[in-house]
Amino acid sequence: MELHTFRTAIERAWTSSTTYCPETWPEQDAAWGQCAVTSVLAWATFGGSLLKGVATDPTGASTSHYWNLFGSVEVDLTWRQFPAGTALSEVSTASRAALIANPWMEARYATLVSNAERELHLLGESLGPAASPADPCARAGRAHPSSAAV
Repeated sequence: MELHTFRTAIERAWTSSTTYCPETWPEQDAAWGQCAVTSVLAWATFGGSLLKGVATDPTGASTSHYWNLFGSVEVDLTWRQFPAGTALSEVSTASRAALIANPWMEARYATLVSNAERELHLLGESLGPAASPADPCARAGRAHPSSAAV
């Protein structure tokens, strides 16, 4: 699967049930609060590494943020949630266990997987078993997306 197909499906799969901020999600960009579950699903689908950092917007407000590293290419499918001028600091690697650390996060992830699978089916694609909430480490043999597919 190409990364642009995955991105299309993910953006259609985001809901108030998958965001970290369900109370304010309808008032924000659809990417608002979706970074943890989205980056884990991208990692489960394409491999690579999970990254974490602190995003600080031009007003000085800060929040944790998560995205992916595929080979030497950083891919952030939810960056659009931040205003222009937002900067990242304290960047390091993250783990699935840290991002999906409790039953509420696991439920958000499972909902995103289900929604993404539905959207990919409409596009003639499938996530396959690697993205399954029950088997997050079964991604051996997955190809990394090329930077050209972004």
